[in-house]
This record gives sequence, C-alpha cells and structure tokens, in this order.
Amino acid sequence: MNAQTKINTSRIVLLNTVSFCLVIVMGVGYIAQINRSASHGFEMKALEERIAALNVENEGLEFAVAEHQSVDTVTRKLKMLGMVPVDQIAYTSGATSSVAINR
Repeated sequence: MNAQTKINTSRIVLLNTVSFCLVIVMGVGYIAQINRSASHGFEMKALEERIAALNVENEGLEFAVAEHQSVDTVTRKLKMLGMVPVDQIAYTSGATSSVAINR
C-alpha cells in the first residue's frame, strides 16, 4: 500500500467512526425524546382525570349550595330558630349621626 491509500483508508475509518457515533447519539436523543413525550402524556391523563373528578365534586357542592339556599330550607331553619314573620316594618332615619362613648 502506498501512503495515499493509507491516508484515504484512515479517513474512511475516521468518517465511519464519526458517523457511527453520530447515529448512536441521535438514537439516544430520539429515545429520550419519546420517553419524555410518553411521560408527559401520562401526566396529562392524570391531570385530566383529576379535572373530571373536581368537576363532579364541584357540581355536588353547587347542588348542596342551591339546596341550602332554597326557600323551603331557609323557612324551615327560621322556624327552628324561633323567628316569626314581621307584620309591620319600621325604618329608622340615618340622617343624624350618633356617637356612643364607652367609659
């Protein structure tokens, strides 16, 4: 073999080695990217399930609030507290201001 052939052969070996290493690095990067995407998918699914559960809980709480604010419930609770309906309403005027002193 002459010197020119040895240089070309060493260049080919170097190019093949660099190409192989580049393919390995790109393969590892691709696998890491796919793994990251899969883990984000699992996290999104878990968050969507949590959102659905919170929406169901929120609907239940809204129903409970509506039930407690209903006229029947308020009337029943007023009777339990011993309150009675007022026949005549008397308003006071707030035109003059009064101040009390605590001694």
